[in-house]
Amino acid sequence: MSDAWIKPFEDNMAPAEMIIVPVEGYRIWHAQPSLLLKSLTSNILWNPGERLEATCSWSSCVCKSPEWRTPNYNLLLYGSPGRDMCSAGIYGMKTFQQGLESFDLEVRMHERMKEPESRVVFGKVFLWGKLLECERGSRAQYAYPSGFYNTSDISAYLAEIYRVPLLAFKLPNLHGTRLEAAIRERQH
Repeated sequence: MSDAWIKPFEDNMAPAEMIIVPVEGYRIWHAQPSLLLKSLTSNILWNPGERLEATCSWSSCVCKSPEWRTPNYNLLLYGSPGRDMCSAGIYGMKTFQQGLESFDLEVRMHERMKEPESRVVFGKVFLWGKLLECERGSRAQYAYPSGFYNTSDISAYLAEIYRVPLLAFKLPNLHGTRLEAAIRERQH
């Protein structure tokens, strides 16, 4: 893999920012009919037993084409003339609540779009290698699932396939809510 996605940040990175021990975050995936996980925003599959390595697939990204780094382009694309960074990396959210909100949103979108070919999966992810802390979480060079919450009838199968724990999903403040009903329905 090319490290181009992180190059704009490296001048400001201390050696300690190369993370050897993984950081854990929260993440949402789609489970394909084959029970392989797929990233939400790309067609990248997460293979069991293999770390995922970050890549930038955007051909006109600033990490590949420095000539794109102009204030006008940055203003158009990012809303800020000073922003000229690649958004590649494997994301993990900081808090359980952020993950739960993202899970709820994705479940509602799937219900509206009636997409039975894939299921929404909520879990934890290990992130390591070159790591960038962001406002809502982190972006990393490498990642692997570290556990799946028991939110559907396939959660236990995924935990077995990826050799990670099945995590309890008990939240007293969900009692009687639409999200609780959706989770209970998916567990059967």
